Amino acid sequence: MCWKGAVAFRFCAGAKYPEGLQLRGGIVSLDGQERISKVVSGPVQEAAALGEALAELVLQAGGDRILKEIKTQMNG
Repeated sequence: MCWKGAVAFRFCAGAKYPEGLQLRGGIVSLDGQERISKVVSGPVQEAAALGEALAELVLQAGGDRILKEIKTQMNG
């Protein structure tokens, strides 16, 4: 698993082989009180589609609200 920092939030992602690809991703609120984490898996050949599906799952699980809160806080 790897952690990559951004200005106001963290995004986590990981990958496993050889059976296929497993992606884990999520978002954490600025205060660290909320964390959303999701996992998708499938063939390596569908990596881009899996990434998009993972992003959509995170957003649908409340990531969209967390992103809006981050933008609001960053813009004052």
